[in-house]
Amino acid sequence: GRGAQSFDILFKLFLDETLDDREEGNIRFAIMEKLALPLLWQLTGTTEGCVAAWEAHWGTLLARADKNSAYRGISIADQSGLSRKMQEMACVYGAVEILFIRTPPELLRDKITKSLSAVSPVNPTRDFIVMAKGAIEAPPSSMDKIDPRVPRRCFLRMYAALSAAISVTQS
Repeated sequence: GRGAQSFDILFKLFLDETLDDREEGNIRFAIMEKLALPLLWQLTGTTEGCVAAWEAHWGTLLARADKNSAYRGISIADQSGLSRKMQEMACVYGAVEILFIRTPPELLRDKITKSLSAVSPVNPTRDFIVMAKGAIEAPPSSMDKIDPRVPRRCFLRMYAALSAAISVTQS
């Protein structure tokens, strides 16, 4: 539907790193936080919306949430680049949290995992928990040189997404 198309457009704008390279007031993060995440919340209110969101965006979200790929190419001295990347990751973790919160456990287990595994073996919950655990245990060494609100927000979002992923497995 139109909502899914709108989310796709907003998500692509968010992913376009050439759109805005400012550390503060970055339009990419505003697009994601103010428009895309609330829209994702609405879209995942139905079974069809949940399945479609997982199928369309899980691979990209997981890749963007992975510290190994996220921080690749950012030098230790590039504090602005690290700050932008952590802000981007906070937005990504927000989307991951919504997917896990809004998806009933049986839907994730019975339909989404099977659908995502059609191409390659995937267990979204396990894959995210392992990836997030690695990011929590080994944060970037130079993050103490950036505004402390940025990593704090990123880690709060990471823990919220991780809690949502663990919660969905408890049912």
